Amino acid sequence: MDYGKFYNESYYKAYGIENGTTSYEDSDHLKKFMGNVADHIVNDFHPQTVLDVGCAMGYLVAALRDRGVAAYGIDVSKYAISKVREDIRPYCRKCSALDPLPTDFPKNFDLVTTIEVAEHLYEEDAIPFIQNICKLADTVIFSSTSDDFSEKTHVNVQQTEYWVKRFAKNGFYNQVGYPAAYISQVAMVFKRTSDVAHVIENYERNRRMLVTQIEEIQRKPFQWNLAATLYYDLGKGYTEESKSVFDLKDYKITIDVPVDAGVQKVRFDPVEGKGCFVEDIQAIADDGAVEIQNANGFHLDNFDIFINTDPQFQIVLQGRTTGRIKIKANIYPFEDMAYFSLLSKFQELLKHREEINQYAEKIEKYSSDLLEKTNENMELQKSLKHYKEHYQATINQRTDLTNQLAALQGAYQSISNSTCWKVTKPIRVLLDAVKKVLKSNRVTWTFCKGLKCLKQHGVRFTMRKVKYKFSEKARMKDFYRNHVLSDEERKIQEDTTFPKNIKFSILVPLYNTPEKFLKEMIESVIAQTYSNWELCLADGSDSEHNNVGQIAAKYAQKDSRIRYQKLEKNLGISENTNACIEMSSGDYIALLDHDDILHPSALFEVMKAICDKSADFIYTDEATFMGSIEKGSPNYKPDFSPDTLRSYNYICHFSVFSRSLLLLVGKFKSEFDGSQDYDMILRLTEKAQKIVHIPMTLYYWRIHQSSASANLAMKPKVINAAKNAIRQHLDRIGLCGSVEDSTLISTYRIKYQIIDNPLISIIIPNKDHVEDLEKCINSILKVTTYSNYEIIVVENGSTENITFDYYDELQNRYPNIEIIHWDGSFNFSAINNYGFRYSKGKYVLLLNNDMEVISSDWLQEMLMFAQRKDVGVVGAMLYYPDNTIQHAGVILGIGGFAGHSHKHFRRGDYGYMGRLTLAQNLSAVTGACMLIPRHAFEEVHGLDDSFAVALNDVDFCMRIRKAGYLIVFTPYAELYHYESKSRGYEDTPEKQKRFEREVFRFQKRWSKELAAGDPYYNPNLTLEKEDFSVK
Repeated sequence: MDYGKFYNESYYKAYGIENGTTSYEDSDHLKKFMGNVADHIVNDFHPQTVLDVGCAMGYLVAALRDRGVAAYGIDVSKYAISKVREDIRPYCRKCSALDPLPTDFPKNFDLVTTIEVAEHLYEEDAIPFIQNICKLADTVIFSSTSDDFSEKTHVNVQQTEYWVKRFAKNGFYNQVGYPAAYISQVAMVFKRTSDVAHVIENYERNRRMLVTQIEEIQRKPFQWNLAATLYYDLGKGYTEESKSVFDLKDYKITIDVPVDAGVQKVRFDPVEGKGCFVEDIQAIADDGAVEIQNANGFHLDNFDIFINTDPQFQIVLQGRTTGRIKIKANIYPFEDMAYFSLLSKFQELLKHREEINQYAEKIEKYSSDLLEKTNENMELQKSLKHYKEHYQATINQRTDLTNQLAALQGAYQSISNSTCWKVTKPIRVLLDAVKKVLKSNRVTWTFCKGLKCLKQHGVRFTMRKVKYKFSEKARMKDFYRNHVLSDEERKIQEDTTFPKNIKFSILVPLYNTPEKFLKEMIESVIAQTYSNWELCLADGSDSEHNNVGQIAAKYAQKDSRIRYQKLEKNLGISENTNACIEMSSGDYIALLDHDDILHPSALFEVMKAICDKSADFIYTDEATFMGSIEKGSPNYKPDFSPDTLRSYNYICHFSVFSRSLLLLVGKFKSEFDGSQDYDMILRLTEKAQKIVHIPMTLYYWRIHQSSASANLAMKPKVINAAKNAIRQHLDRIGLCGSVEDSTLISTYRIKYQIIDNPLISIIIPNKDHVEDLEKCINSILKVTTYSNYEIIVVENGSTENITFDYYDELQNRYPNIEIIHWDGSFNFSAINNYGFRYSKGKYVLLLNNDMEVISSDWLQEMLMFAQRKDVGVVGAMLYYPDNTIQHAGVILGIGGFAGHSHKHFRRGDYGYMGRLTLAQNLSAVTGACMLIPRHAFEEVHGLDDSFAVALNDVDFCMRIRKAGYLIVFTPYAELYHYESKSRGYEDTPEKQKRFEREVFRFQKRWSKELAAGDPYYNPNLTLEKEDFSVK
């Protein structure tokens, strides 16, 4: 049957909406109606994909797409499809539900809707119609008129039981608890479940008859001589003396009465001596909403039904200060015959509902057990296959390594036993002595270091490093000059009045402090432009360093703000600091080492942060120095970054926190001596309400021979204490993982425990370039040790036969690889969003086709972060083929929009403050390799396809951050990126204009964030280059 010929232009012109006053095409009412339906669908079902069968002019498809749902539509009318909104037209096609879907449509959907369609099909087509839509989704919203015989195209008008039975034969059953009346009175939601058709049909029939009888009662005119009654319980129960009576003059009643003090409960009897049903009852008190409870009836939808002659509601007011109460309801009494009829229907209804609940419990249990066993079996099969493949590869690798080791041992024995080696021993000894002498002199040591760099990295890299060192030296001179406080600035700060009166307690545990360092430290505190402070000095020095106490005592005599206490013995750094805490009385605590120096504005700037931002934990930038601060080297830090902090104590100095926060987390713990500040900072930041970073160098950290930071003998103890601090931090915040040493000393690597074995969907857009794609997929298949993944290749516009031959080979050979086809023009965002709709994984990995996996555990390294609830995106370390860095995260603002961190640095370089070796938080990572939890991708509705090529990944990450998630970059997941091979460079006027448009759109959307600066960078670092150099 060609149904399309009936629904032509004439049909739609004659089809009247709003009582025939408006045509279908011009009906704003219909568009609003479909908008309301779309709102319910989005809020109730949260679908990712929807198919509207019989979409007509696509109003529901448009409404859903406007709300971020990937909706599609089919309709038999060529005319109706031609009138679909232009931007929606690619998603609506002329097609019958009796035929296969268009090839570029998804194969399955989260939800199918078919509204007022089935009655247009002859009965012989109704069965295949329902069979087909039941194959497309597990949930169907269905509506078909049950009483409109007036339209000539309504050739199959049926009651709801008819459709319920048809769906039941396909394993779909009406979800009786879901009200779909926002579509029509006969609308239903069907879900795939097990065979309880006969129970469902009985339930439906009785429910419809009950609703029909209620409607008949509502239609009758009011002719009752009845009253409603309120009873008040003052603690002795309900009595006839404490009641109010209200005559019923209409079905609608509103009662507004005062309530005496001491009333604990109120009973509302809607009628006396008859059964009734009450519609939309509400109770409101003057001290807020109250719950009104059905005491002896039943609840159905918005009705309370009383099949007894003493209907009662109860309102509990105990513990409240209610002075007045208002009750509104529609009350419908019924005659005895209606009463007995309703009683019979309701008892039938309850009986069937109980049967349905029993079936549902069994279904749920059997389905759960079956799914669990199926999943277990699938995982075992995958694991077995995976380990078989890798076992043989491991055996071969072990054999190769054994052979290599034997060859090396043979070569070593040959060389060490040779006459030449023995004769040249004096020369080797002499060379070692020369090296030792050269290293003892700074100039010769630097020269030798340059030669080594030249040998390892080549001329270009070495010259760049030499140039950087010289420019850094020049910048440091400017840095010191810029940080000297002028007399005018000092006067302004000293005269500033703050809205709060905060006293700072500066804690300094002393131990054998050199005299010069001690005096410089105390003088730097006295020089503070903010004067409301106290300096708490707890002295644990030994008897050979009595001068420490003498110097401190003299300062204390001159300035009452300096408090000094000699400890009976050295208790260790933690307990000595706790002694300082006991001496303190300030509102905020500041930590200062005994040999370091504060900038004069340190407390002033911290005070500003407290007053302006209500900060309870504050930290600043710092500079390390040897000798004098003029030769200092600044450490410019990011704003608070939890993953960076777990990698190393980047906060360190100058740290200030409120006393209330200290009381919450407790004092220093001696088990962490050497890393006690790290432990304290972890505990404080876990509980802090407002953490503020001041991007100013306000602390000078002295490096000298006897300082703890230079004491190598202390390092093992310090490192173990730090790792223990991180372990306990993870325990407190509910994360499981092991703590290991990272590349640099005093930096750490957390290996989070991977929970379960979740499926990862790897989405790879591709157009021709088979060699690149093959290299990429082969590296995944051969190198990757994580086994539970699927690969979805999104074909977009290939023209070469070899490409499609390779696709066929992949699909025939690997069951976990699927090829899908995108027919639109190249749009990175739209293509990946399209691929996402086909994915089944709990996590989705966006991957370019010009990638090659290096590290075998790359998926585990990314997954361990992505599985955390606070993480929305994880990025990896990417290298160019020449082993220089292509991507180590994205910095917001570089070049006016965004740039890659440490681009073109050599592989193995540590980066600025070791950042190339650390897992850390960043503002964005590249979409070339990006792992995303499925729920986060859905929450922000995927990538924005208005960014076709450029900045789509950065925009996506910014929206992820705005949703409250962290972005994590890990250097331990490593891949090669043969960048721009598949797409080419921005080398044509058209591409450059498109790039400029996308940059402008990005700058406009994120103007506030660009103006504020990247929180994971630092305003003192340049935005002109990607090398973290100082401005």
